[in-house]
Amino acid sequence: MTDETIKNPASAGFFISHDYYDAMCAQVCALQALLQSMGSPPAAAGGATENRDGLPMRKDDVGLVAGVAQDGRTTVHDHGKPDVIEATHTAPESGEQSQRPWNVQESHDYHERVEKAELDAGKTYPEAHRVATEAEHARMRQMGFDPNGIEEKLKPYYDEAAHRARALGNTTADVTGEPYQDSGENKMREDGGEPDRRFVLDRDGDRYVEPVHGKLLGSVEVVTARAEDGSAYAVIDPNSGAIFATARRREKADRDADAKAKRMGLRRLQRLFEEQPAMSQQQLREKFGA
Repeated sequence: MTDETIKNPASAGFFISHDYYDAMCAQVCALQALLQSMGSPPAAAGGATENRDGLPMRKDDVGLVAGVAQDGRTTVHDHGKPDVIEATHTAPESGEQSQRPWNVQESHDYHERVEKAELDAGKTYPEAHRVATEAEHARMRQMGFDPNGIEEKLKPYYDEAAHRARALGNTTADVTGEPYQDSGENKMREDGGEPDRRFVLDRDGDRYVEPVHGKLLGSVEVVTARAEDGSAYAVIDPNSGAIFATARRREKADRDADAKAKRMGLRRLQRLFEEQPAMSQQQLREKFGA
């Protein structure tokens, strides 16, 4: 058993019992009452707090709700989202449901640190984000909470943070820029984001720039990017380089791809992508010397 297992038993696949959870909640409530009676403690430098592992967290304007600071250690959370929400908890033994507190900031901190580890291991942002989301949701389920219910309650806060950032362009420059580049949201940032030097290749070796990842029918991953000569936008399968749709404008390419996918249906769409000879972007770059 490692120190991390002791601090976060769910990370090792341990089952957290109803009685343990009740005892933990009682201790937290007692501690909160004690802190309130003592008054607010002084904040750490920069208004930061710490997670249970002693790593820093702080609040700021964050259009994508949370992120990792440039120091690689601090998670940064939008000040508009709640630290804790009431969510439906299901007792593992009896199936009895009740409203329990869910620590949003701790959950997002966990997500961001998993995502950072995956990025550091060489995964692309969409891959890292997917792994982090799956890990965060698994942690929710293991603790007796429904991820869909929690995400539904948090969606208005996500939407408000994004709307504010798009209108004001005030997302702190301290959060890393890759999520904003990848989602086409650089204008959310107060620094306008770093120049986007990313590109993807199609099967013929043609280069497409400013790639934005998305999903068709909520399931099949694609990349929409601009031809290097500016002549068109293409919706590309990142796992084969095959082009699914093209148009003069990005919005039109995305709409055409969505309409085509809906006409095909999910099963036919998945089969079409699976039938394409696999060719990763790394393989394409090596093949064409890009």
